[in-house]
Amino acid sequence: IEASDILLVNEHEMAQLLGIDEPENDDWDSFDWWHALDELRGFGFEQAIVTLGGDGSVVLDGTADDPEHRVQRIAPVRVKAVDTTGCGDSFMGTVLAGLASGLALSEAAELASYVSAYAATGYGAQASYGNAAQIREAFEEEAAAKIDSIYHTALENRLAVTRALPEVSRGLNVDRL
Repeated sequence: IEASDILLVNEHEMAQLLGIDEPENDDWDSFDWWHALDELRGFGFEQAIVTLGGDGSVVLDGTADDPEHRVQRIAPVRVKAVDTTGCGDSFMGTVLAGLASGLALSEAAELASYVSAYAATGYGAQASYGNAAQIREAFEEEAAAKIDSIYHTALENRLAVTRALPEVSRGLNVDRL
């Protein structure tokens, strides 16, 4: 944990880590997320995502300039789930890809909600993962424009990083990597 910059845990892992009780009846809507952010700071985390299974996730971002963006609830994406195997992995992978592409933590988590929801509509882990076109098509009515916008931002950021990479790599100390 000490070597991590961003914490990604589910609600049970967060409660265990912080030594706090989970809310009665799994009512995470009434949970004091500001307290959780303060407690996580005590562990050295300024940023975290807490997944809530079928209830979405919460992004805790102590680095956000606007205090209103420090605690953000990410709504669940509702699907007819047939198998949740691999949903956590697809969520985490999408968050990491989004961050590597320059998305904000909350944008990456929102995109990850769609990708992991899509994964729940198929059987197995990797076999249920979709590509960008499949995910856009699956959520066409609900959020195609939002998904396109996030993917477009990620693509633009990735292109900018790719163009800058040769210049940046000249200054890297490979021994430290």
